[in-house]
Amino acid sequence: MAAAIALAAPVAAHAQDVQTLTDMLARAYETNPALGAARAGLRATDETLPQAQANLFRPSITLNAQEGRTTIKQDERDSAALGTTQSKVKTTTLDRKYGYTLSLPLFRGGQTVAQIDEAESAIAAGQASLVSTEITILSETVTAYANVVYYRMLTELDAQSVSDYRTRVDRTREELEAQRRTVSDLALFRSSLASSQNSLATAQGEQRAAESTFLALTGETPRTLERWPSFSNLPASLDDALAQSKAASPTILAAQHTIDEYEAAVRASEGVLFPQVSLFQSFSRQHDNSRYTGGSIPYDEIDREDTWSFGVTLSMPLYAGGANHSAVRESKQTLSKARLSLTNAQLTVENNVRSAWERLTALRQALGFARDNVSALDDAFEAVDFQYRRGDATGRNLIDVIDERDTARASVVSAQRAVLLAESSLLVATGQLTAATLDLPVEIYDPNVHLREVDGKLFGLGD
Repeated sequence: MAAAIALAAPVAAHAQDVQTLTDMLARAYETNPALGAARAGLRATDETLPQAQANLFRPSITLNAQEGRTTIKQDERDSAALGTTQSKVKTTTLDRKYGYTLSLPLFRGGQTVAQIDEAESAIAAGQASLVSTEITILSETVTAYANVVYYRMLTELDAQSVSDYRTRVDRTREELEAQRRTVSDLALFRSSLASSQNSLATAQGEQRAAESTFLALTGETPRTLERWPSFSNLPASLDDALAQSKAASPTILAAQHTIDEYEAAVRASEGVLFPQVSLFQSFSRQHDNSRYTGGSIPYDEIDREDTWSFGVTLSMPLYAGGANHSAVRESKQTLSKARLSLTNAQLTVENNVRSAWERLTALRQALGFARDNVSALDDAFEAVDFQYRRGDATGRNLIDVIDERDTARASVVSAQRAVLLAESSLLVATGQLTAATLDLPVEIYDPNVHLREVDGKLFGLGD
């Protein structure tokens, strides 16, 4: 009991400066660059929607202009009785031409609607993948948080063990001089001291590594951390966990939307085989245009010439070497793959939920047993220590009990970390380890805000 109070004392003394798990999850949610990159990637995916909408009865207009010079050289020979005469004429004209072309798609074999559906489904799948990234980042933050607490507590336990053995070494030296202990007792305590110092150095190294990971994920150096918090939104039963995973698992949702995406892709690839109909209009104005007339003056210069054209264009690919048909077959196989991937995702998620639930249940029981073991070994230590002081037990007997008790205390800390990580794994498997479901004190990122901004957008280059 005294050890437990000693471990909890630093937290109580600095309660006002405690970094809670909730605070650190919020910090990671707001500042983690990997999550920010995933959000930017989804915004890029959003742009596929206005790109697909570009062919939905929207014209394409192209302006063109040209200015240059035309040089015409004429060489004429005339053979007559008096001989051959030759005349050369060089004409240089300034050419100016400008105009526009307009094309308006009317029917593309269903490709436009299919591509819009494909883009919308890809965006929905991307939103689910963003949730997966968010869950991954928050899960890594929980792991980093738990590791820092774990290795700090191990360091404290090992430091206490080093201090205790150092005291026993000093006391045994004094007792050896008084001929109440043997050289072997001193050697055993010295060996145990060295072993404890080695464990302490290892724990300190792992603590520094865990603190570095913590800093990378949250952007903050760990100070005083809340020890072994528990999640409040855990499912009450395995059936609840399975129901939550079916409704909220981003892996399953992404797979479902991917099927919708590839179904639309099949329709789009089939649309290539149908007729394509579009309106067109063009206008051009040309100044100082030289043209060949074939008359006595072969070239005639026109000051201005306007050309208008408009009409309907229809095209239909009859055969493209089999490429179009192959594209349709490829799309269908990709769709088949997506459907099988959904089945695999559902089985994987269900297995992960069951495994996480059973693991959490077992670890909670193990934590209780570990605490009982520490309590029993505390009693055993007091008894053997009393016997050692009376001379009824050897130093080896005492060291064995001390080492076993220290191992049991470390097992409790390990079990506490395992329970927290198992809770996190269960929330990951059910899709509940998100800022919204954890009710983190942050502004929840809404991917639909940017999607609504670009949906149907006609102009603008963005940030």
